[in-house]
Order: sequence, then structure tokens, then C-alpha cells
Amino acid sequence: MSNQPTQPEHSTSDRRSFLKVAAATGTVGAAALALKKVQIPNLSTGLAAEPGEEKIVKTACGLCPCGCGLDVRVVDGKAVKVEGNPLHPLNQGVCCLRAQTSLEILYSPERLEHPRRQLGERGSGDWEEISWEEALDMVASQLGELRAAGQAHSVAFLHGELRGQLRGLLQRFMQAYGSPNIISQDSLGEGLARLTMLLTQGVNAYPVYDLNNANYVIAFGSNLLESSRHVIGYLGSLAFMRRGRPQRGKLVSVHPRLALTGVKADEWVPIRPGTYAALALGMANVIINSGLYDSDYLRDFTYGFEDFTGEDGQTHQGFKRLVLEGYPLERVADLTGVATDVIARLAGEFATNRPALAVMPTEPAELNAGNSLYTAMAIHALNALVGSLDGPGGVLVQRFPDLGDWPVYSADLLGTESLAQPRLDGAGSLELPLATSVYQEVARRILTEDPYPVNALFLLNANPVYEVPNQGEVSQALLKVPFVVSFASTLDESAAHADLILPASTFLEIWGDDFIEGTGFAGVTLRQPVVAPVHDTANPGDVLLQLARRLAGPVAEALPWSDYPKLVRERLAALKLDWDKFLANGSWSEMVYFNAAPGSKAWGDVVGRDRLAAPQDGRYDFFSRELYAILGATRPELAADPAALDLACLPHFETPAALEGDLNQAVEFPFLLISQ
Repeated sequence: MSNQPTQPEHSTSDRRSFLKVAAATGTVGAAALALKKVQIPNLSTGLAAEPGEEKIVKTACGLCPCGCGLDVRVVDGKAVKVEGNPLHPLNQGVCCLRAQTSLEILYSPERLEHPRRQLGERGSGDWEEISWEEALDMVASQLGELRAAGQAHSVAFLHGELRGQLRGLLQRFMQAYGSPNIISQDSLGEGLARLTMLLTQGVNAYPVYDLNNANYVIAFGSNLLESSRHVIGYLGSLAFMRRGRPQRGKLVSVHPRLALTGVKADEWVPIRPGTYAALALGMANVIINSGLYDSDYLRDFTYGFEDFTGEDGQTHQGFKRLVLEGYPLERVADLTGVATDVIARLAGEFATNRPALAVMPTEPAELNAGNSLYTAMAIHALNALVGSLDGPGGVLVQRFPDLGDWPVYSADLLGTESLAQPRLDGAGSLELPLATSVYQEVARRILTEDPYPVNALFLLNANPVYEVPNQGEVSQALLKVPFVVSFASTLDESAAHADLILPASTFLEIWGDDFIEGTGFAGVTLRQPVVAPVHDTANPGDVLLQLARRLAGPVAEALPWSDYPKLVRERLAALKLDWDKFLANGSWSEMVYFNAAPGSKAWGDVVGRDRLAAPQDGRYDFFSRELYAILGATRPELAADPAALDLACLPHFETPAALEGDLNQAVEFPFLLISQ
């Protein structure tokens, strides 16, 4: 996901190469009228700070999933300094080094200044700069021809992190156009934490950990202070947990290497790579054997802790028996390299210093060990075992503002027939029934034309040649696709293989919004341009809207806005904001997270809410009923073996191939990769 690609002479700069080497060491219009009449300028003419004045402009950072609020000092139309917004509820004035150096991105000499078309063979570096009108006409013509020929499904859109309304806009564009192929980078790592939440807790969301109120935190491979999804919020929360309150909490870092989080933790526990699940299940063994769990809570609000009889009359194995029989301390110590007394002590501390949290990794690639799903399930099971679901100091479910439905549009036969085709990446198929996106499979499937040839490929915040391990295969796949469009702002490795580059503006040059994540409570940050566009670039949201207008029909009907700022304004109108205050503060949030009491009406929103194949009954699944339904229907070999199917629905440890003791393999591959 071993050939090395032949990189075009001009595909990367010396600086890019240096960085790579360094890294290796509904109806919303009426609701809008309820807002005060505050004019949001158009991208082409409006500025947050006009030339000739000095001003602090509030905006949202776009460099990582945290989406912190920023204060940017603008002097005479030039951005000169970036700091954190002290009024923002997430970062509260904190600004990381990456954001402080974001002006290097804005004014980088490596940025592409205009749209460009490749004249020679792709990868040759023979580029011609063209106008936006010409570029958009070229894309719209290709998309229109494919749709008219009934080939809308052969268009794929690979994307990285999309914030605020942009994710919904892209999904709506592709749905109205008729393609099921919106493929996210999530599958490279952090998406498994989200899948685990769905299969166990029944909520399709990333976990949010309430470190502020936790007394004990054990992080399994999760580099909370370096690369976690909500790193900025966790930095502040851990500081408060350990120094900002009378009872100091404890942080334990379980990781094969002494990473920064381990250095800052109260205790670092070194462990053999790929064995987090074994340690978590060994801790569960101690907790259950010692009776350090709430039996009433587990009886009333969980499923599959004890052995049970299903609707089919068969007896199924429960989590308790699995753990007691399969994960005694001696076996777990042999698997993990962690001493038995350490395992027992960690389990006792975790169960008796509540609220306690077991943190599963949410950073890219940390769960990619060959047993990733069951590893995450085993870690999260510890939270259920001690009742740390949506209570203070527990695992929270991120709330989002209720913005209502998007406007209704009339789908046509061309779109609906194409939309019903199988996905290019195989997600949701019999082969990959649990996947929602499989980014690393795209190149192979393009080359084998499985399930069909790809005629157009779009890349937004995505550079698969650089991101996916088998670079040669990805390069060949890009060259096989007849039409490739990149939104890259610099000539990255994948953009070098494109037919057309539509250079995106940086986050400091555009209007937009960003949902606040990592706090639990709902919130929105306003993104506004701090300076005029430095080059002839555009907001990808505006590009999609202009393409929709050119395609006409259902696509234009689904996206009726003339520009992206109007879309954002009308979508946020449902919140009935004081827009003057929103502009002045740079964000809006509920500020308080209301925990759901077990069994209450609100409990159904945090446990079981998003289940499709299992009951939405407010129970945490030690035995995943969602998995049981899916695997029973898609895996005949499991359906014929009840014991194997039961095991596949429970958290368990599977030895990674690299640890299985194959002497020949050990000689050929003597080292194990630790990605974080």
C-alpha cells in the first residue's frame, strides 16, 4: 500500500526532498433571515483587513484536525504574526509551532501561482499556465461527458482532512453527480478508532477523552502529546489533570519506545510492538478476577459480558469467560514483555482510581499492526469495564451543531444508477464489509480495473504517491487514469502526475468554518481571509460550486449557492448566531458538556445511536452484535463455525505475522516498524 517510482525532474524541489529525509530520521434561506444583516464579502473582493491598516484578524487554523482559533496580525495588507486566539474554547490562546510558522506556507515561493495544464506526458514536467475559466471548462466538460455516457461512477475523489461545510459539500456534489467514490485517508490509521466506537459503543464518532476530570489515564501507544487527533486540547487537559486541581491524576504511557508522551508521563511501560491487545486483556483478567467491576452496571448497560443464549437458541461465549480462560498473567507477560507484577499493579490502579481512562490510538498508522481492530476493541473494553462511558472523566461523544438538512433536489436516473455501483476501493463489499474507505487499496484496483476502469480521479488534501507505502504502484495507477486533477498548492509527488492542477488557496486566504472537536460540546470556528489571495488560487469549495453550476441539472439543484461564503452563512443560520459577536470572538460554542446518565433519554445518544444491524438499546457491546450480523452474513466459513464466529465478535489478541516465530521471516525482516 519493490518498485520505486520514476519521479519527474520537476516533481519535487530540493526543500521538499530535504523535508522527506528529515522526516525519515433542506431549506435554509428563511432561517438566514433571522440573522442580523452583516455583509460577508466575496472571496474576490472582500478582505478582513484592508491595506493601510494594522489589525488582528481571527480565523481557524487548517494545518491539523485540531482546528484551533488563531489571531493573525496584519499590517498594511501583509500577515506578519500568528498567535492563538485566547477566546477560543479549545486552544485558549495556545499556538503550536506549526501554526506560528504558517506564514511560511502563505508566502512560500514553492506555491503554484495559477492553474496549470500538463502538455506532454504526465510526469514530464511540461506545464502550461491557464486561466480559471479554461480550467473549469475543461473539468466540467470531462465530467459532463462521463455522466452523459452513464459513467459517473468511474469518477473518484480522494481526500484528506475536510473541515466544516466542505465535507458535506463534497459528499453532496458526488452524490448528485452519481459517484459512490469519495475515499478518505482515514483508513490509513485513525479510522479504526472510529470503527471500534461503532462496533462496540454503537456511535459512529471518534472518541473524546475527558482528561480534565480523569484520575487515571493509561495511553496504549497513543502519543497524546505529539500526534493524536486532538493533541492541543489534550496538552491543556493533561496539564490541568496533573497540576490544576487538588487531586493530581496519573498518566501511564504504554509504548515500545520512550516517546515524548512517555517522557512526560508519570510512568512509561515498554511493550513488545503489536501486543497492546494482550496487555489490555491481561488487565481485564485481573480486574474481573479481583471483582473490581460494577456487576449491576455491566448487567444493565452492557451486552455479552457473561455467556448468553441468543435468539437462535445457541449459547455464546461472553467476554468474561474469554478473558479468564485465555489471558492469564503468565501468558500475557510472555506475549508483551511486561512483567506479571506490573500488569497486576496497572490493573489494580486503573480499576480503583476512577474515573479512569484507557486511550486507544487515534493517530495515523498507530493501529496498523495486523490485529488493529481487535486491539482497539480490547482497549476500549477496559473503559466499559470500569463504567467510563460518557461520565465525568470518561469517554465522551463529540456533539456537533444541528444545522438541519441540506436543500432537497431531484435525482435523475443517470445519477441513481451510477450511485448504485460498487465502490472503487471495495469498502462495504463482501470482501471488506466493515470498511467505509480503503485509501490504500485504490492504486491496486485502478491497475486491475476492479470493479471497473477509473476515468477521472480528483485529489484534495491528498498526496497518495507520498502517503501510501508502494509508491511505484501508485504512480503507475495515476498514469493509467485518463484524467487526473489535483488541488495541490505546491507541485507535490501526486500533482506531478496530474493532467490539471487547480491550486487551492491556503486557510489564511479563504472564508469557511470549522467544527470544534475534542471538547465534547458543540462549537464552530469561523475561518476568514486575513489577507487577499497572494496568487491566482481558489477555495476548493468555490471550485466545486462553480463546477456544479456548469454541470447543471441535479448537481446544480443540489448546490444552489453562488459562492462558498454564502453556503457557510446560510448553513450556520440555523444556529441563530449574533453574527457581530461571532466575527469578534472568532468562534461560537456551547462551552459545557452535559454527561448522559446511564438509562436516561440522553443515554441513547451516546450508546447505540448509530447501529444499523443491531438493536439501539443503550447497551455497550463486549460481544459486538453489529459484527455478528455482518460477519454471519458475509463470511460463510465463520457462519459454519459458531465458536470461531463468537471469537470474531469479541476483543481478542491475534499475534502479528512478524511475531509468530517464523525463523526465516525473522532473519529476512529482523526489525519491526514503529510508526509513531
